Amino acid sequence: LANEYVIPITPRSGGTGLAGGAIPVCGGIVLLMERLNKIIELNAEGMYMEVEAGVRTVDIQKYANEAGFLYAGDPCSADSCQIGGNVATNAGGNKAVKYGTTRHQIYSLKVVTPTGDIVTLGARLQKCSTGLCLEQLLAGSEGILGIITEVTVKLRPLPPYSFNMVCVFKSDEEAFALPNKILKAGIDPTSIEFM
Repeated sequence: LANEYVIPITPRSGGTGLAGGAIPVCGGIVLLMERLNKIIELNAEGMYMEVEAGVRTVDIQKYANEAGFLYAGDPCSADSCQIGGNVATNAGGNKAVKYGTTRHQIYSLKVVTPTGDIVTLGARLQKCSTGLCLEQLLAGSEGILGIITEVTVKLRPLPPYSFNMVCVFKSDEEAFALPNKILKAGIDPTSIEFM
């Protein structure tokens, strides 16, 4: 119907993005994703979780933790953002330094295309070297290539230990030199934040 009458559709997840992608600048329909909020499956053997696009990121993290896993996607707004929006914006966050952005945390997507077709992109494989990585193309596309309705995310074993450290520097230059010094020392930090 939207195609027939040329009505724009703007998908809106948690509305926490900084780029204004959830604002219907051309009018039309705003499609709220918040009721697509079910965790479909956590597969411990395969180390993945299938979720609907409106599941809050913090809920994915907690559910994974309770099962002994880590979902590494960790945008700063995890308590209110939704996984569909994380994929659409390719959200980063503090743990991106070790695990990458949201596109590095997904296996596959279920998407409604602009023509109304429902397609599954990607596969639950660590090595998937055939065809185009269309799920990666959608990550960061801000909803212009399709509306994400389901996401299969990667899970990792929970790290056996962790600790936090605060470092104080006399200059920005000293602080900016620290990450490479840490990496050169063979330490693999989970997150680094400059304040």
